Amino acid sequence: MKKREIVQYAEVLFAHTDAYNFPALFANRFDSRQFVLERINAQENRVIVISDILGTGKTFLMNMVLNALQQQQNRSLICGRIKPNDLGAVDLTIIDEWDIKANPKRFRQSLDLVKDAHAKGGKTMVLLGDLTLKSDNFRQAIGGDAVLAYVPMEPLNPQFFTLAMGQRIERIRGNLSVDKAGADQVSIIDPELQAALVPDWQTTSANFRDVLKALLQLAGHLQPVDQEGVIGEAETKRWLAEHAPQGMSEPQQRFYREFISYLRGIVHTDGWDVIKPLAEPSLKSDLGFDGLSDEAFRIDIVEPLARSPGLVAAMGTPEVSADGSYYDRFPGPYLPGLYTRLSVGFGA
Repeated sequence: MKKREIVQYAEVLFAHTDAYNFPALFANRFDSRQFVLERINAQENRVIVISDILGTGKTFLMNMVLNALQQQQNRSLICGRIKPNDLGAVDLTIIDEWDIKANPKRFRQSLDLVKDAHAKGGKTMVLLGDLTLKSDNFRQAIGGDAVLAYVPMEPLNPQFFTLAMGQRIERIRGNLSVDKAGADQVSIIDPELQAALVPDWQTTSANFRDVLKALLQLAGHLQPVDQEGVIGEAETKRWLAEHAPQGMSEPQQRFYREFISYLRGIVHTDGWDVIKPLAEPSLKSDLGFDGLSDEAFRIDIVEPLARSPGLVAAMGTPEVSADGSYYDRFPGPYLPGLYTRLSVGFGA
């Protein structure tokens, strides 16, 4: 594909919002859609839970289900903002944003309302949120696994991503300068860049929203010329400079430099696929922070970087305390976030 065409069609190729509402965004999510539809149609007295890391497309998935049910006007409630009368007003109640952005006390209040509404029976409820919805406290508070129907979400891996991008290219295929026979072989992303964006990890920190948003921004650095090309190293270096993290303390900067160096040593030797989630003790010892207490290492180093988009991805299960006084939002183990992955491959 010509660079001009990548720039011209970037908003379709890398759409990450409902602005371009077409199934190719989740090219192989037939199984998860079908699971939700079957549970809803079965009218079981269970709470359906769509739980995954932020940015994986849980809300978009539910919108596709509503389209199939012809209930496009059914609007989601928001965790922390619901009232008792909101539950049971319709046969299908959807409550979104059960995640680390929520206030813990309001999270618990909403959870109590859901539990009470479920106990009355007769209505179907779907909860959408991050991995907090898989925590022990949540399971126990709602009534145990017998009450819950967890939707199996397909992970974003290279196969899924390649399929989704192929379908997006197919959508604009008739407008491309390549001949129709060669359109299936169109490549728009450098293989090394794609390996960093979407590593082949069993437990992954990659998500559609962040990856597609970054690609849309990366495409903005391409020169719109009539020359075959891909989004690659030059565009990534410009993007990294444009989005360089700000406001790190000196210890955080030292940790981040050591983290990048540690990851480069692995990736340059064995590739991305061998990276595994790292527990706090491993990070602390391997990166030379044994002089800090475990608490100081987590509070002063790891958690601030985990709060910064794209640096360190917390892959543990967040948990709200039983009384709603505390939210453990960024538990380990940890993986490199998107900015870090691109820095490992293309940074200075």
